[in-house]
Amino acid sequence: MSDLPDHEPARLLFVCTANRVRSPFAEAVARSVIDSAQLNAKVASAGTQAGSAPAVVNMVEVAAKMGIDLSGHVSRPVDTDLTGSADLIVTMTGEHVIDVVGLDPDATQRTMTLGEFAKAARKMGAPRWDVTSLHLWAAEVTDRPISALLDSSLDVADPIGGPKRAYRRAAREITDLVTGALGSSTT
Repeated sequence: MSDLPDHEPARLLFVCTANRVRSPFAEAVARSVIDSAQLNAKVASAGTQAGSAPAVVNMVEVAAKMGIDLSGHVSRPVDTDLTGSADLIVTMTGEHVIDVVGLDPDATQRTMTLGEFAKAARKMGAPRWDVTSLHLWAAEVTDRPISALLDSSLDVADPIGGPKRAYRRAAREITDLVTGALGSSTT
């Protein structure tokens, strides 16, 4: 958990499998919302698999049509340095939450799916973007049974291997969830 004073930006980390489709797109969307709303937050992304690969071409093309440039993205694996410095870790699936918490048990109360993040922001109100408030908010959201993580209803499907429309669908879903979770945030 971060020991940063509350005036320091909160750190948001998006995680998916390879960090080549969903999490880099979520990072880019979140960065745009954060910049527009002038939230006191920084954003990054990583994957549960090995890194050093570019974003998948289909996602680069879909993102470009939405005004998002993923052409320079290089994937990286999630590690305890990233999880340890993140104030909120947002994954694409419940299985990713389990992977992250398996890697870093100290991240349990800061790790949730994007679907949980957006649902909680609608229900409880979006988190405040100071470190202390964010940690308290996240701890409340992550107080759920593990069975909730195995219910894929809040997962963002992986479009890998599918047609381009699957990438467009994932991009729209991620955009809606990220903007819904961050769009009404307060500083």
